[in-house]
Amino acid sequence: MVWRDAQATSLLLNTTRVAQSVRWHDGRETGSYWELLSAVPALARPGQAEGGSALYLGVAGGAAISATQAAWPALRPQGVEIDPGVTALARAHFSLSIPVAHDDARRFVAKDTGRYAVIMVDLYATGQIPAHVATVEFFESLARRLAPGGVVAMNVYGGGDPESIVGPLAASLGRVFPGLMAARSASGNTLLLAWGEPMAVATAEARLRAAPEAARRAALRLSRTLEEGAPLAAGHAPLTDERSDMEIRAARALSR
Repeated sequence: MVWRDAQATSLLLNTTRVAQSVRWHDGRETGSYWELLSAVPALARPGQAEGGSALYLGVAGGAAISATQAAWPALRPQGVEIDPGVTALARAHFSLSIPVAHDDARRFVAKDTGRYAVIMVDLYATGQIPAHVATVEFFESLARRLAPGGVVAMNVYGGGDPESIVGPLAASLGRVFPGLMAARSASGNTLLLAWGEPMAVATAEARLRAAPEAARRAALRLSRTLEEGAPLAAGHAPLTDERSDMEIRAARALSR
């Protein structure tokens, strides 16, 4: 549903409790996690985001994409959205203009041959987490699509029990990617960040300080909560295609 009032236009999917995209009529920031994503290309190896490609798994209304493209106009985007009806609404009401493939995210990644400097995964919303895009095997397929020096960013919302969701996902990502960090948004979301090489917090902070002006505020907000991912993963078993309880965890977190 698209909801328009005197202040903003919002896209609501599956529930009226959470908006997947919001656009204020006066153009100001919403303060949500998707604006933080505009700083993520700075976390790739310097120069990667200039003329590189970005893969957006989960488009919705394109709020994260719009914020990122405003700061990184040379980044070539490719979106993946399972529902063409959602894309039609995004083009009609949120000015979405990037190419979008309509497919299941895991199926798209499995058959894709591209390499991306930035991969953004925004498939987990309102406590409903598709188990097949939350396993080691899925993250291995992402690693094959990540360009050398690139970065993966994953938005995670865990309802009333976020650590029960973030921990297993961090453990699963850490099984595949040598570099793992996390950051928190004011809206209660966790951004898990992964690299194909070891990454220190100090190095990530230095890269964020070099973000372009349009992403500077987001970079500052992101760096304030940046932390190593290993402590989040500690004590949690990685999720695999053969062994995953993510759907049960998500249902419990949503009910709390």
